[in-house]
Amino acid sequence: MLHSIEPEDPRSSLARTLVADLWAELVERYEEEGGQPFSVEDVLGPRSCFLIVRWEGEPVGCGGLRELDPETGEVKRMYVRSAARGHGLGRLLLEELERRARALGYVRLRLETGLPQPEAMHLYESAGYKSIPGYGTYKDDPRTRSFEKKLL
Repeated sequence: MLHSIEPEDPRSSLARTLVADLWAELVERYEEEGGQPFSVEDVLGPRSCFLIVRWEGEPVGCGGLRELDPETGEVKRMYVRSAARGHGLGRLLLEELERRARALGYVRLRLETGLPQPEAMHLYESAGYKSIPGYGTYKDDPRTRSFEKKLL
């Protein structure tokens, strides 16, 4: 198998390393240090999860799911290292997060991304996510884009 997607404790050194890599890329793309770093508590709840993507045995990405309300989950900290992009791993990770969201009883998923991440916006739109008004921490940031998908 070329890839695997498995649950990981978000407090593990592996998870922290991947999230730190993601954060470094976000700082570079958004050209600022601001924002809120990842809080592991976001994905430790009973209706949450944190996943690691491996490509050819190497950890190359991560993504989390947390509860916004009883019907709505939120995708958090989805990331694939640049060297592993182009193999469809982001799409596979998103599909696995959606599968787990359905199993946890969510009827919709939301997420935030931004203009400096055009490939992320393309992925979400091509996976059926629709643009919605801003919400959450970055709702007033003009660079932020929010999306939602109804789960069938």
